Amino acid sequence: MSRKRRTLRWVLGALGALLFLLLAFLLIAPRLINLEPVRKRVLAGFSEKLGGQVEYGSIALSILPRPCMVLHEGRLSIPGRITGTLKTLTLYPEVLPLLKGDVRFSRIQADTPDFKLNLPKQTENDEKGKGGFSPAFLEKKMAPLLAVTVLDAPDLIIQVERGKLTLTEGNNPWLSFQDIDARIGLPPDTLRLEITCESNLFRGLSFTGSLDSKDFKGEGHLILTGLRPELLIGPLLPEAPIQLSDSEMDLSAGFKIDGLKTLRTDLDARIPSMIFHRGNEELVVKGAVLKGTFYTDGDETRVSLTQLDMDYPRIKLTGKFQVTPGEPRVSLELEGNEIDVPSFRKAALSIAGDMPLTREIFSIVKGGQVPVMTLKMEGNSTADLGKLGNILIKGRILGGKIFVPEAALDLEAVKGDVVISKGILQGKGLAARLGKTQGSQGNLKLGLAGDPAPFHLNIMVKAADLAEVKPILTRLIKNKSVVREMDLIEGIKGNATARLILGENTASIKPRVTVTELGLSAKYGRVPYPLAITGGQVSFKGTNLSVKDFSGKLGNSGFSKLSGRVDWERDPFLEVTSGSSDILLNEIYPWVSSLKGVGGRLKGLKDVKGGLTLSSFRLKGPVSRPQNWDFQVTGEANQVSVDMDLLGGPAELTRAKFDATEKNFSFKDAHINLLDGSLDVSGGLNGYTKDLDRVHIRLAGDLGPEILRRFSGFVNMPSYLTLPSPLSISKSNFVWRKGGEVGFTGNLDVKEGPQISLDIVHKNGHLAIKKLDIKDKNSSAVMGFDLSQKEVGVKFSGNLEGATLDRFLSGTRFPTGSISGDFETRFERDRPMKFVASGKLEGSAIVLPWKVGETLKVQRFSLSAEENRFSLEPAIIEWGDTRLVFEGKAGLDEDKMLLDMDLTINGLDAEKLSVIAREENEKGILGEGKGAWALPLRGELRVKCDSLKYQSFICRPLHVNLSFESDGIAASVVDANLCGIATPGTLRLSDRGLQLDFKPVVEGQELNPTIFCLTDRSTNMDGTFDLRGEVKGKGMGHDLARSLHGSFEFVARNGHIYRDKLVAGILAVLNVTEIFKGKLPDLGEEGLAYHSITVKGNFEEGKLHLKKIVMDGATMDLAGKGDIDLFEKKVNLIILASFLKTVNSIVKMIPLVNYILDGTLVSIPIKVTGNLENPEVDYVSASAVGSGLIGIMERTLKLPIKVIEPVLPKKKESQAAPQN
Repeated sequence: MSRKRRTLRWVLGALGALLFLLLAFLLIAPRLINLEPVRKRVLAGFSEKLGGQVEYGSIALSILPRPCMVLHEGRLSIPGRITGTLKTLTLYPEVLPLLKGDVRFSRIQADTPDFKLNLPKQTENDEKGKGGFSPAFLEKKMAPLLAVTVLDAPDLIIQVERGKLTLTEGNNPWLSFQDIDARIGLPPDTLRLEITCESNLFRGLSFTGSLDSKDFKGEGHLILTGLRPELLIGPLLPEAPIQLSDSEMDLSAGFKIDGLKTLRTDLDARIPSMIFHRGNEELVVKGAVLKGTFYTDGDETRVSLTQLDMDYPRIKLTGKFQVTPGEPRVSLELEGNEIDVPSFRKAALSIAGDMPLTREIFSIVKGGQVPVMTLKMEGNSTADLGKLGNILIKGRILGGKIFVPEAALDLEAVKGDVVISKGILQGKGLAARLGKTQGSQGNLKLGLAGDPAPFHLNIMVKAADLAEVKPILTRLIKNKSVVREMDLIEGIKGNATARLILGENTASIKPRVTVTELGLSAKYGRVPYPLAITGGQVSFKGTNLSVKDFSGKLGNSGFSKLSGRVDWERDPFLEVTSGSSDILLNEIYPWVSSLKGVGGRLKGLKDVKGGLTLSSFRLKGPVSRPQNWDFQVTGEANQVSVDMDLLGGPAELTRAKFDATEKNFSFKDAHINLLDGSLDVSGGLNGYTKDLDRVHIRLAGDLGPEILRRFSGFVNMPSYLTLPSPLSISKSNFVWRKGGEVGFTGNLDVKEGPQISLDIVHKNGHLAIKKLDIKDKNSSAVMGFDLSQKEVGVKFSGNLEGATLDRFLSGTRFPTGSISGDFETRFERDRPMKFVASGKLEGSAIVLPWKVGETLKVQRFSLSAEENRFSLEPAIIEWGDTRLVFEGKAGLDEDKMLLDMDLTINGLDAEKLSVIAREENEKGILGEGKGAWALPLRGELRVKCDSLKYQSFICRPLHVNLSFESDGIAASVVDANLCGIATPGTLRLSDRGLQLDFKPVVEGQELNPTIFCLTDRSTNMDGTFDLRGEVKGKGMGHDLARSLHGSFEFVARNGHIYRDKLVAGILAVLNVTEIFKGKLPDLGEEGLAYHSITVKGNFEEGKLHLKKIVMDGATMDLAGKGDIDLFEKKVNLIILASFLKTVNSIVKMIPLVNYILDGTLVSIPIKVTGNLENPEVDYVSASAVGSGLIGIMERTLKLPIKVIEPVLPKKKESQAAPQN
């Protein structure tokens, strides 16, 4: 008992001692561990193993509930790699090994670790140094690590709570992970890992996995929510062509490994939105569900896509990708369902737009739905997969939008089977729509590579709107001539069924079209009227267009069984044949006349209306040169209206049969209503389409006044020869030939008028009325007229009354007169003096044409002629109000007319003669540079004119004898009175000019009426005057005026001077002197009375030299002399003025003056200079007055003269100033 007790006490004592020692250790150990030497030793050991610097705040030991060591405020720094802190690191050792002195940890727990891991920037050398990743590579790296953990740390558990990890690249934050909770169970048998966290890369992560440390078999499962893949791809693959932005996905992946050589991964992803960027392109993928499996065992790699469904781009896709050791080593097979082509096309171009195949396919396929599509690609490397020869695509498209670039066709509603194999796209059983055009039964072959690439399209087309077909054919047809013609087609409407074939390579696509059903309406630029076609067939191949059995309308013209062809190979060529046609000329003629090369040939044909019925029609020739067309037309005309210059006006063709070729046009059985005529006509036109050569018409019928007037103008019949109407015509022929020949023969029957037979020809400006035979109950005459450009010939035989002419020639100039006789004459137009005549002709009451606006009426005449001599018995001619009576003889001597005639005129206005002279001179009748003296006249013409008026001058009477000589015309004025002044004299007109010598004389004539007659205005003087003088001169125009010279003496008596500028100026100057101030008469009231005024002088070279001017006045006397320049209108006079009635008062009032004058007459000298119309009057010094002028004054007044200088008021003031 005691023994047991002792044993118990020893045990208890040992336990107590052990407990005491343990308590002492617990009390002493923290202090020992935290001692600075121990601390440094521990930190140095950790820092050395980790290759960095480790620090901590303190270490605490705990026994309960489990022994552990706790490091507080730990810090780790590995320069350039890791920096971080943790709140506590708790190490749980295994107790038994620890008691043996072996430290093993069973658990390591990190609380709130916060580390930053710097990832160095990757370089090209890093990439090159990396080996390829494979399961064997992973096994090689992980096997040694797991072996160490099995030996050194079996059953170790590492646990992290509330951890944070930040990955940086180049000290720039990249990825951050927070709220990390992790548990890692190290083997001895199995490595297990559990981890959850949050990150800026995803919203949440959950991973569980295990790995057998012996055979490396394992499995795991990863769940990611809110993954943002762009945060990985951008930094990891910055040069990648495709980048992501604003993307999000949820991912679930389960994997299994077998010995780290075989890997199988099952993937399930949900992608609400993912945005791809490639250059400037952006693709937004929405609503994607992705399921698939990845398998690799080192030799073979397989990727199986079990499901890829996307809302946008809408597609359902399955497939597999496989890499195997055999050939082909790489293969890709895809099957798509419910593919939305537009969205898929945009996605493909955004992601793989640089791939030739992608660009090529989607430049063609632009829309539609593909229910099923398979893609198979294979090759010896992934690079081979994109080669066209290794690609096979099969599918069927519905509602597709296909663009055929070679033909620029945007097809819609495309359906059919499509195969792409070895770079060739083939379509079979194709149907499509282009606008309103439907295509069916189509086959397409298109090379996706090569230049040129194969191309062939064969399709049945049913066009509901032919307007859509034109631009397509315009693009397909390369021939410029064909395109030009097609550009002229506008406003196309209608439908057609045709077979369209395009081929055979992309460099040269040539269309072939065969139309079997056609209904067309359009406007063709070469034809101004709409074209409508029904039925028939059309074939187009290359440059050849042919039609067969067309029926239709051109405007309102119809045709049937029309066949033809057009070939644009070189010069477009047209060939047409037609059965019956109904042509509306109202439309066809304006078009034909507007054609180049045709309109000029039909310029005389103004308009054509009506209808033609063609029984046959043939045309052949170059399209662009209608003038070179060969054609033949046979038919009938009904109610056709033709307006043609040749016909003189519109013609109504009620019926006719015709035959026309490109050269000639002939007609027969035609009835024409032309203007106011009605004719039955047959004939023809030669060369009418190119250059009209000949017109021959046979006609009979009735003609009215309008058609006759037009015909007269057409043959240039003189205006005074106007054919009568109504007129019946028979046995007539009308002929017109190129070169100007027009002829007409026929019989004319005037209603209630004469019977006429006419033969007329006009050629090259030469009108010849060969025969004009007129007969009725009053007249019987035969006339002939030969009116050439150089000569005029007239024949007359019989008697012709004015009444007959009035019924035959409308508007005749012989309404009441008559002519009779047998007379013939001929003369030259430019030398009318050269004529021959024979016979006798008498007439009365004849009206002759005149060009001055008035008629010449020959009251009666009797003319006898023989060769070039004729005599005229009194011939009375009335020219307006002027009556002329000619009588005498005349004849011709070479080119001159010899006159011996008398002319009596009742009154004549010379201005009328001036007008006629100017007109005749403008015609050059006298010859260039010649005047009236060159008239081809010789002899005498004695003229007695009761009065001759020229402007405001009237000479009454005027008797002149005119002598026409070889060197001029001499006129002797026998009797002439101009304003009461007799002006006898002579005139002579020659090439040296005009020479005149007149001696005007007048005595006792009233001054004012005479001046008024000469100047047409009243003068400022009255009284009577005498004038004698002589005027001579020679020359022409200005020279004649300069040459005038002569002398004159003018005396006026017993009159007054009123308001004369010169006299008023003299009085104004005198009135300011002290001597005469206030003593002078008022010209405006009583005037300046004079007894006589005498002026003597001469004139030459335009100047009047006034040698003596004397006025004997009642109040004042004047004496003067000087010159007046008539051309320059200048005056220069010296005048002495004396006032007789003021002398006594002057002498008495001024003693000094009385003493100086000593009883003599006082005279004041004045000068008059300047402009003749407004002269300047001023004083002149006494020394300037010559003795001659003083002598004139003394002889006139019979008193001694004392010339003094006037004393002006201002001079008196200036003299008086010094006396003050």
